[in-house]
Amino acid sequence: MVSTERRERAVALYCDLRSINKVALELGCAPSTVYLDLKQAGVEFVHTNRPQTEPRVCARVGCENIFRPTPRQVRAGFGKFCSRTCDHEAHRIHGQPDERVCARGGCEKRFTPAAYNVAAGWGKYCSRRCSALSTAAHQKRKGRVVECPNCEQGHWRYESQLTNAFGAFCSKTCWGRYRWMHGIAISDDLVSLINGRSRQRWKGRWNAKKPPAPGAPPRGRPRTLLTDAQREEIRRLHGRGWGRRTIASHLLISPHAVRVALAEVAQAS
Repeated sequence: MVSTERRERAVALYCDLRSINKVALELGCAPSTVYLDLKQAGVEFVHTNRPQTEPRVCARVGCENIFRPTPRQVRAGFGKFCSRTCDHEAHRIHGQPDERVCARGGCEKRFTPAAYNVAAGWGKYCSRRCSALSTAAHQKRKGRVVECPNCEQGHWRYESQLTNAFGAFCSKTCWGRYRWMHGIAISDDLVSLINGRSRQRWKGRWNAKKPPAPGAPPRGRPRTLLTDAQREEIRRLHGRGWGRRTIASHLLISPHAVRVALAEVAQAS
């Protein structure tokens, strides 16, 4: 097809279809070719992705933002709210509750419950643990505060939980670390079943955690010695809410050294 005839036909089809892709499909050419023909013909393009509607006020009560929805939103029956947040708040079934204090005695944590929990009569406690500790069933069950063998932090455990091997630990992470440090998670019998370099790697990792023989040099990574300035910086960053890994990355030390420094601060206080 001659370029002049194609250009004239492209202009005529674009006036009816208002879409470059549809015109290209009718002419059997690329959309870029249709775009160049229309541009050379001086056709003013219609940008359907831009708002072409009248400004309106958000329909949510209390929101007076003025916005312009797109024609596509108006055709689909939307475009009543200025944002998704306003749309969600306008269709909310239950009102947003205020911040409150946990109802369990001794717990002064402030939290904001979910709206559906408050509507169902809940939302009095900050967590399931506080809810369980406040029930009469918990008061009948025997339990006590035990110290984690790994991190040495106190936590509540029922007597039935202490019957398990991992009941005295505060988490599965501490349980796994304790078993690794004391040779419970891996042993010579287990390593002997592995062949090749894998056995060498596992035995090297495990032996580095075992205590050295009397008179032998220490094994594994040497313990990081912190200066007084580093300890003071760790206390300051921890008081600002920084995590152990973030502090270790900032001071270029190991997270274990940060944990030891914070444990010393807790013991001193």
